[in-house]
Parts: sequence; C-alpha cells; structure tokens
Amino acid sequence: AVYCWQYVNCLECWSRVLQTHAKEESDPLRPLIYPVAQVALGAARLLPSARYAPLRLRLVRALNALSEATGHFVPVAPLLLELLGFSELNKAPMATKNRPPDFSLVLRVAKQELRSPAVQEVIVEGALQLLAAHLNQWAYSPGFPELAHVPSRDLRRFCKATQVTRFRKAARAVVDAAERNADWIARKRDAVDFAPKDFDRARAFLAEEREAKKAPMEKLAAQLLDKERQRIAAMQATDVTLTRGGRGSDGTSDSDDDDDDDVRRARDEAEDDDFDDGEGGGEDDDDDDDD
Repeated sequence: AVYCWQYVNCLECWSRVLQTHAKEESDPLRPLIYPVAQVALGAARLLPSARYAPLRLRLVRALNALSEATGHFVPVAPLLLELLGFSELNKAPMATKNRPPDFSLVLRVAKQELRSPAVQEVIVEGALQLLAAHLNQWAYSPGFPELAHVPSRDLRRFCKATQVTRFRKAARAVVDAAERNADWIARKRDAVDFAPKDFDRARAFLAEEREAKKAPMEKLAAQLLDKERQRIAAMQATDVTLTRGGRGSDGTSDSDDDDDDDVRRARDEAEDDDFDDGEGGGEDDDDDDDD
C-alpha cells in the first residue's frame, strides 16, 4: 500500500505544497514540514533494497527541494549512502544491450537489471548528484565540517568497494569538494565571536559569500545537476521501444516474494557490517586507498 504511485504522488504533492506555502515562519502550514519529511524518510527506507532505487531517489529529490525551500534540515544523506552500499552496486556489471528504464516512470527495477552497466550508472550518479546537492544546501553553515564527515567517510568506503573506475572518480570528486568546503568553513568560523546558540548571527554567517556562491561545493553541485538534466533529457528524447516476450522494465517481472528475500539479505548485511565495525575498533576507515 506504500510502494505505489498513489502514495508517492501524494508525498510529492504535499512536498510541493509546503515548498510554496510554508516558506516563512509565520505560514500556517509550517508545522507540517516535519511530519511530511518523516513520512517520506520512512517510506524511502521501508524496503532496504537496491531494486527500489528509483523510488528512493525520487523521494530524496522531493525532500531536497522541501529542505531548500523551507530552510529545514532533512537528513537524506543516510538514504543515499545506504543505497551506494548495497552489494548489487559493488558487483562488476554485466554487458547487456537493453536500455535502462526511465527512472521517472518506474518505482523499482528487476533483479537482473541491477547488473546492467546503464542501470548502475543511473543509480550511482543519481545518488551522488543528490548527495552533492544536499551538502551544497548547507555549504555555508558553521556546522558543515561535522555534517560532511560521515558522507566523506562512507564515500571513501564506496571507492574501495566499487569495481567501476568512473564511479570511483565521481565519488572522489564529491569527497574532495566536501573536504575543501569543510576546510573553508573551519577557517571562516574560527574568526567569528558568536556561539551556536546565537541563531540570528549563525544564520547570517557568510551571507555575502552565499549571495556570491563562493562555496567550493557550488561548482561540483552545479556540474552534477547539469549532467543529470542532460541525461534525463536524452532519455525522454529517445523513442520508446518494445521488446518481444518481455513485461517491461518496471520491476514487476519479479514476484513480490523476492522483496522479502531482498529485505532479509539487506538486514543480514547490515548486521554483519555492525559486527565488523565493533570488532574493528580502532581501524581508521578514513585512509585513502592506494591506486
């Protein structure tokens, strides 16, 4: 009942309503931002499977837009980092002649499509673009160094795990931009004399730089957004082709029983990761890998 177009469209509709009618603190719909964001976050993680990457990316895009319009922080980074950590995306892709499905028209993909290079590219590059956009929204916040620490650490892990060179380079570009932005913010905030409790002064922090878009994250976020728009435009411009004997690429060719298998496998992997982290203790995951 949750993973259907009616539910997703409803969440997107409410997100757009709040983007327009809840911008100011005095707007009567302002209190709805938190519950709508929580419902969307919960829906995105209801089935932790790479097959539902189209739905997750769609909801994160709506949450990013809601956060940007209202100024409310929405923690979407864990959703994107979890998506990049799914084992299906760390396996070597298998060559195929099939075109990837249009992610704007599907909520899930079939299992066999997750090994397609084109599908993996759409998922990984879409996740990195949304993560860069999320970080860029808070690129002028005094708390950016702390905000960017976990995404940078997990992206380094992704660089070590992925077998695709272009994915590794794209993830490193996000890490490099985030680290340069964090260093820039750290230097700027060392020169201020207000405390975090001084909300008005913290909000005005780097106001001139924000207006001029001087943050190091700005350039990368704009480049990734432009690339994503070009990809979507190219996808929509191509003619729709039908293949004989297939049921389409919306993921419905798999039975719902596979969803339970995906969930159990994802939870087992998460438990194994937690156990490894506990056993690892003092290991430093931040060390860059040697190429």
